[in-house]
Amino acid sequence: MPKAIHNLEFPPFPHIQKNVEIIPFADFKPKGIHISGHDDDDDEVDVSPELDGEGVPTIMLRVTHDLEKTGKKNKKNKSAGSKTRDDGTPKPWFEQWEDSEILMRAERLDPYVPP
Repeated sequence: MPKAIHNLEFPPFPHIQKNVEIIPFADFKPKGIHISGHDDDDDEVDVSPELDGEGVPTIMLRVTHDLEKTGKKNKKNKSAGSKTRDDGTPKPWFEQWEDSEILMRAERLDPYVPP
């Protein structure tokens, strides 16, 4: 039985210009972006362009992000109650179970709604 031959066709890639050097991904080193800020005393925002690590102007995004945050979302504690009593002693398993029963409410299942 002959094997099927798949002929993959890609769109034509642009030709490399003479003064452009393409860096392999393994050799790429991120250099970041330089964001110009404004003084807290001034009410006007600095509208000078953002520059990449090479000093090339970039397009300023409409959304600004806080650079102080780590980027990780805080996990919410979904427990119904504490695992210890008011006096500091640990609750037995059946009391912890009772507290978590609130979270295990049964809801009606609509067979016509996709999961």
